[in-house]
Amino acid sequence: MKLLSILIFSLFTVHFSLAAPSRRPAQPSLDAAPLLSDEPARLTATLSTNTIRIGDPIDLTLTALHRPGTTIDFPLAGLAHGKDVIVRDTAAPETHPADGGLERTVRHCTLTSLVVSNHVIAENAPVLIHLPDGTTATQSMPFAAFEVVSSLEEGETELRPMDMTPAHWPAPPSHWLLILLGVLAVLLLAAAALWYFARRVTVVLAKPTPPPPPHATALAAIAAMRAEDWTGGDRQDPFFVRLSAIVRTYVEARFSIRAPERTTEEFIRDALKSPDLTPAHRRRLADFLETSDLVKFACHRPGTPELLTALDSAETFVRETIPAPSAPTPSRAAPDTAPSPSEKGGIP
Repeated sequence: MKLLSILIFSLFTVHFSLAAPSRRPAQPSLDAAPLLSDEPARLTATLSTNTIRIGDPIDLTLTALHRPGTTIDFPLAGLAHGKDVIVRDTAAPETHPADGGLERTVRHCTLTSLVVSNHVIAENAPVLIHLPDGTTATQSMPFAAFEVVSSLEEGETELRPMDMTPAHWPAPPSHWLLILLGVLAVLLLAAAALWYFARRVTVVLAKPTPPPPPHATALAAIAAMRAEDWTGGDRQDPFFVRLSAIVRTYVEARFSIRAPERTTEEFIRDALKSPDLTPAHRRRLADFLETSDLVKFACHRPGTPELLTALDSAETFVRETIPAPSAPTPSRAAPDTAPSPSEKGGIP
């Protein structure tokens, strides 16, 4: 009986030993074993995934365990291979201390592919290992491969068309709020600009300056003639032509006598008949006209005293015919505010 129990226990032990799943030993890490004396570096390549779709990124990590003073030159140029393997980004290598007095150099890369297939990364590409003694050793790129699968679903033969439906309008409420705020901001800026420029631009409407009175214009022209030198040469004709024009212009403006079709001499003769002129004024005009006629038609050549006399005669005529200033309009008399007899305490 005891022998039977031992036999049954042995059978159960063997059964459970056979049924238990076998465990694979853990993969040794890069630092598990020290470098051999003739081993310049130990290289590994690790991918973030082994399967991607067309255009998806995949991260490649290249690691080298080496002795201090050694530099690793990974063949980054050999990683790219047309559309099969495309290098999208690379990072600078980083070196950190490792166990056993060694160092670890790590470099990260981002790859992608546009070809559906299995791709080996930089197969047999040389990795340059620059040793501290100045020599350079070479090792092959560690094996790394990934698979690119199609973006099509199972059974599809063509890419699905893009959704070209236009955006819906009106916009969602949140967008309406942003649009309203933007419109208000533009209106505020426009109002501020108008207010700013309205303050800077000031329109001043100047009152029109009234023209000078006729006598002021005539006296200024006569004074200008006095300032000129009329002596010497045969200048009598231009002297009387100019002085006659001054007198005619004054008479036209002062007495409102218009005769555009008349000559100056004819005009002055007509002015002598005007009832607005006093006998003394007519006599001065007649003397002036007679002297002008002698110069123009009788070849009379007066001297400087006669020219000055003509200027004096014209100036005197203008000054004597200056209109008198208009009398100011009398203001209304102020009411009598004197106190009445009753207010003074007198008898009404």
